Amino acid sequence: MVVTKLTFRQVPLVIGIIPFVAGILLFDFFKIPLQYSLFTIVAITSLLLFSPKEILHWRYRSPLMIVLLLFCGASHAGYQNLRIDRSEIHEAVISGYQQYNAEVNKVSKTEKFTNVNVILRNVINTHGTFSLAKNKGIIKIKDLAYASNVNPGDMLTIKTKLKPVSTNADQEGFDYGLYLQRQGINYIGYAKTDDIVLSTSGSYPFWKFIRYDLRTKAISIINQKLPNQNSAAIIKALILGYKEDLSQEQRSTFIDSGTMHVLAVSGLHVGIVAFILFGLGRILLYNHSKFSIANISFVIIGLIFFAELSGGAPPVWRAVVMTSIYLAGRATGRYSHSLNMVALAAFVLLLINYQSIFNVSFQLSFTAVIGIILIYPILEKLYIPKRKIGRYCMGIIYMGIAAQVSLIPLSFYYFNQVSLLSPITSIASISAAFVLIIGGFSMIVVSLFSEKLSAMFTSGLEAIVQALESITIFMSEIKVAILDNIYFEGIESTVLAIAIMFIAISYHSKSRRLVQIGFLLLFIQSIYHNITLLNHTNCVDIVYEQNSNEILEIYIGRTAYITDIEDFDSYETKYSRRQHKIKKIKLLNVDILRGNDLSKSKSYE
Repeated sequence: MVVTKLTFRQVPLVIGIIPFVAGILLFDFFKIPLQYSLFTIVAITSLLLFSPKEILHWRYRSPLMIVLLLFCGASHAGYQNLRIDRSEIHEAVISGYQQYNAEVNKVSKTEKFTNVNVILRNVINTHGTFSLAKNKGIIKIKDLAYASNVNPGDMLTIKTKLKPVSTNADQEGFDYGLYLQRQGINYIGYAKTDDIVLSTSGSYPFWKFIRYDLRTKAISIINQKLPNQNSAAIIKALILGYKEDLSQEQRSTFIDSGTMHVLAVSGLHVGIVAFILFGLGRILLYNHSKFSIANISFVIIGLIFFAELSGGAPPVWRAVVMTSIYLAGRATGRYSHSLNMVALAAFVLLLINYQSIFNVSFQLSFTAVIGIILIYPILEKLYIPKRKIGRYCMGIIYMGIAAQVSLIPLSFYYFNQVSLLSPITSIASISAAFVLIIGGFSMIVVSLFSEKLSAMFTSGLEAIVQALESITIFMSEIKVAILDNIYFEGIESTVLAIAIMFIAISYHSKSRRLVQIGFLLLFIQSIYHNITLLNHTNCVDIVYEQNSNEILEIYIGRTAYITDIEDFDSYETKYSRRQHKIKKIKLLNVDILRGNDLSKSKSYE
């Protein structure tokens, strides 16, 4: 990571990506019809970039470039959105009960359904066969056991009634339709197992063969070799990004201990895989130097392979793009500021799919790496141990603190909590992850040749996983170190993120004005946050069961009184509590409810 004094001229890609992203958000919020002007804007932008200074002075060129990039972002989002609109067939064809051909993309389970995310190929009815241009949809099946019968890459023939996903922008609360649309899912339908014909003979390109067949095979090997389901779930999450088998208890433990990032395949995992590939490259390409074009090409191809094998999530592609740019620069002798590589990685991913900006993992990944780039050098100046082990431990702690500080706005917005022990816990979790990733891949490869060696790897992995779980459980039980029940709205998180960024940049650019602006924004954010909390203090809301007069919960101020313990952990109630900024939950007896005596209720633990 190249760290030098930060100036605007050093990070031109960052200055360019900001108005580009602003343009995407502008289109998404206001739906400005700019999709037809994309190529015109690109042509004008090119003329401005290469025009002589005598024709257009830089003082006028820079503002114009920002405006044009803003319109480029809006046009790009509009163009991709237009392609989706063009691919939709007539509503009369969609809404009927008919037959669809689809390719399975992802399988997950909820409390009531097996959700099969599919890529829709075509629809067949009495009028003929109509192409759906590979639109995405969700098929909900009322059979939880069906999830074990279908795998990503399988082909399905489904008889169902598909409906276009619609949003409820005018209603308060969670907009499920908007959430699905931002995941690229355009249709939703319900089906019975009798109406589905499964075929595993689908043909797809090699990269999907890696993501589907090889990944499924690796998951199967881990399940066979590791009989302990908890250990197998953690290994699958670490090396393959497969988190569907993680129990709710495991998720809560890793979240409370601040180590959930270890289970999300991202830059840490890409760095470990790159380390392994460099070692293999030096062995296979013994007559080439470490940063030769041949060795770096081998590493980049291996990282792309790993990205597909792990499911192709935004964080892993961000890390792969950044690593590839850095390695290409090392091979050609060209260097750039780390922020430029982050901006370029974001630009590439947004060009592929502009809706990635609304993906939580995309936001968390890029925010964390930006925080490390800006804040880590500040912390490094405080204290550096002389011994190698001390430098390693302090390096992890500093990186954890840097990432944690930058992620505070998003953590409070999405998860309503932050673990203060995350930087310390990361020392053990990252070290364990390094060993588990190498050992997990080795176990998969060795199991194809030798059962004895595979058993040795299995026993070692079991011991390390159990040690990792013990540490995370111990840390998660230290409730004093967890700041929870802190609710941020979108505007609060944005203002706080900008304030943190300004204060961090002021260190690199040596600007007092940025410090003043940063602290002013912190002051504004704190006032706004207190006002939003006061608005909920005197509120009384009653939550009824859907299509019924039965009372489920009563919200008085920031306390929730619940009547149904079975509905305590449902997604709907959790989201409702978050909307009302609930801090305490109390169990309310129905008899007490009839007497309107809330003082006799007891706290729920």
